[in-house]
Amino acid sequence: MKSNVTYYDFERAFVKADRFNAWTNGGLRALYEYLEENFGDDYEFDCVGIDGEYAEYGSAIEAVKDFGSFDLEDCPICWASGVTCNGDDYFCGSCDEVVTEEMEAATLEWLKENHTTIEFDGGVIIGE
Repeated sequence: MKSNVTYYDFERAFVKADRFNAWTNGGLRALYEYLEENFGDDYEFDCVGIDGEYAEYGSAIEAVKDFGSFDLEDCPICWASGVTCNGDDYFCGSCDEVVTEEMEAATLEWLKENHTTIEFDGGVIIGE
């Protein structure tokens, strides 16, 4: 039997499954709207599975740093930003020293090209 899941149902399921603390209200609402828009009734609601497939971050750079190693000559932030990298395929350190709006925007574009990316006021959600 199929049933429509309202945002209230969605949020309550995350609370009940003890998965709510990893999400802001804005992030959870953005995820709900994304799933509704892209999958509608064809999506089996499993908040634990959804929580494992998507993660919320305060910025694109924060998301990329959480991913770990990449197959890039430069670290992903320097690569996406066109900055000469001083390190290996992880993070060179210069990324932490000076983070500009241009670096954030370039990193966000890199994420969009390589991952499911949901932007919202207050951060970004990345899907596997």
